[in-house]
Amino acid sequence: MIYLRTLLLFGLFFSTIFPQQGKYKRKSVSSLESVWIKPGSLKNIDKVDIKILDNFMEFYIEIPRFDFNTLPKSQINAFVNEANALEVVDTKTLSKVMENTILDEILSVLNDPDIQNKRGQKLKDESDFESFAATKAKSIGLTTDQLSSLMNSAYIYLPYISKMESKEEKGNLDISMEGGIIWWRVKVDGNGTASIDKVLDATTSVTNSIDLNSKDLKGKKKTYKKYKFGDKKFDTTPYTYVQGDAMLAFAKNLSVKTRELSDFKLQAQVAEKDRNSYGFQLGLADGVHLDDGFFLVELTEDSEGNEKEVNLGFLRVSKSGKNKNDATALSTAKQIFGEKGDVGSIVMEHPRLGMDSRIRLGMRSGLNIEPGHALDFIEKTAESAFMLGFDLSYNLAPIINSSQTFLDFGFTFGVINAELTEDAIDNKVFPYIWGAGLGLSKKFWFGRMNVPVGLSYGIESLSFSSSEGESLFLSGFGGKLNTGFEYMIDANTTFNIGVQYNILPEISSISFYEDGEEVDLSESLGDDFLDLWNEGDLLGNDPLSLSGLSIQVGIDYSLGELGFDVFGFLDPLKKH
Repeated sequence: MIYLRTLLLFGLFFSTIFPQQGKYKRKSVSSLESVWIKPGSLKNIDKVDIKILDNFMEFYIEIPRFDFNTLPKSQINAFVNEANALEVVDTKTLSKVMENTILDEILSVLNDPDIQNKRGQKLKDESDFESFAATKAKSIGLTTDQLSSLMNSAYIYLPYISKMESKEEKGNLDISMEGGIIWWRVKVDGNGTASIDKVLDATTSVTNSIDLNSKDLKGKKKTYKKYKFGDKKFDTTPYTYVQGDAMLAFAKNLSVKTRELSDFKLQAQVAEKDRNSYGFQLGLADGVHLDDGFFLVELTEDSEGNEKEVNLGFLRVSKSGKNKNDATALSTAKQIFGEKGDVGSIVMEHPRLGMDSRIRLGMRSGLNIEPGHALDFIEKTAESAFMLGFDLSYNLAPIINSSQTFLDFGFTFGVINAELTEDAIDNKVFPYIWGAGLGLSKKFWFGRMNVPVGLSYGIESLSFSSSEGESLFLSGFGGKLNTGFEYMIDANTTFNIGVQYNILPEISSISFYEDGEEVDLSESLGDDFLDLWNEGDLLGNDPLSLSGLSIQVGIDYSLGELGFDVFGFLDPLKKH
């Protein structure tokens, strides 16, 4: 069975890319069908849930800056038939099929002598065009609207999946996807002659995983019968449900790559300026949200006459214009760094996912892990550990209308600063600290510097793992407080130096893993067994303590691509 559908998007916009310097011209895009899936690309997959994938392509690709129309199905069918017959599928062969089946047909219309002449005459008014189109369209088998689209400069794009594989192992269902997006631009010169160039060839790969044995908040085993995104619901099985978040990440990555194409970046002239604030005529109707980044740019020409963008500074939207009902509403952005602009300067979008990754390195001190706490695998009491932390932070600003407020999901790993005993070395036992949790954080900016403040809650664990595949976890729940100082190096990268205090009241569970099976020892051994670690004079002179103060340095990076989905379900809630 051949799994093949096609989404070719034909984008049309009038005159040139910059008909008025610094003003974004909406692009009219004609959607033909759906994502093209390479024949033979599916492995261990019986069904691709096209409805879910189409929903994400509509949400992330068919964005407000585009107007969508429909082109003749004859072009789709020709592409499908020829693409299906390909023995080798890559961007080069797909481009060739596109040229043979769609682009050449478009060019034959655009280069028709009558159309060239009319374009050269720069049709006087709408009625003049309608009169011409009504006659000419019939002669070449198109509708008036279709001819209207084809007579203007155009973009075509093809999103595709080149590989999709599913694996089920030890109760986990994993899926991986690979694919990309190809964009072509139809250009028309001053003589009315049309040509087509490929302007973007981008790829991405994503994964997702679900636990088939996981339980919901009521303790019932999850059935994965419904996948939800915004107000949309889709009937699924576990084998199509797992595709959902992978498809979300896939479409979201392609959206950023599309918006990074200079022709599609939102841009506007500065209409108002007050110190470090700039007002410009873009807003919610164009997809501009609170905390979106913009460059202050200067458009220049090189020695060959090609237009170039020179970034002067970086801005962050402090108020998104409500221009859905008021076309004159302005968005306001504050300058973070760079050269100053003025009224008439140009701002240009800097597309990102709306998520940051944060990496922290540091030392946690104030611990109390005595040899007895560590089952005599360390020689002396450990009072510190070398820590590595990684967070993914979703910017909540467009949802809650509070700038630079983040929802954080973090993971930490620590190596205890203590010498291992011979018994630990002989049995290849490794003691370590790890933690995971959710939290909120906010950054208070002044120029290109800020003070971050964060609070999170989650699990902390002193753990032991052996080369035999056995693991013991002494775990409890606690909180973290952090603050510090940050400096923005560039539009995507921020340097951090800070402090974090971990509070873990006590160990609340003991779990043992062997051959992939978990046993909660706290249930069978009771609270008295937990007291061995939570009280002194038994395994140690004092209680086990993982609480402590960390001094750390790190980097925050604004993401343009991510290989899996985190917090994507929040995207439909953006309204500011």
